[in-house]
Amino acid sequence: MSVLRGDILFHAQEEASGLYRMTQGKVRYIHRDAAGKLEIKCVTEKCWLAEAALWVSWVHIGTLQALHESNIFHLDASKFRELVTYFPTQLPYLKLVARNVLERLTDESQDAINDIEADFEFLHASNSRLHSESSPTASTSL
Repeated sequence: MSVLRGDILFHAQEEASGLYRMTQGKVRYIHRDAAGKLEIKCVTEKCWLAEAALWVSWVHIGTLQALHESNIFHLDASKFRELVTYFPTQLPYLKLVARNVLERLTDESQDAINDIEADFEFLHASNSRLHSESSPTASTSL
């Protein structure tokens, strides 16, 4: 989807409809950290936002506003959940990703949870977990 400078993509405390991925442009993400301090972050290409909405019921932590004309990919969470049911061989991997996302969201050592997902450590963790759990010597807990 294309957005213009000043457009609001989502507001804090609004139910998330799905995942966003910046493909071109720049947006501003505004939220309060765990201590209540206002934080403003600029988000550019290749950053994922509100990824948790694919896996859990998610309410946005901050507000996302376009700073420039931008292109943003939006993946509707309900359509994603419906679509994955057509690929049963991928369900073990998706289940591990969902488990890692939930663990990340409930990890009390995190200073602040927000809508931005800039790194993919949790995907690498899911991939490593899947390979270790599918090896003949590993036990599965799925």
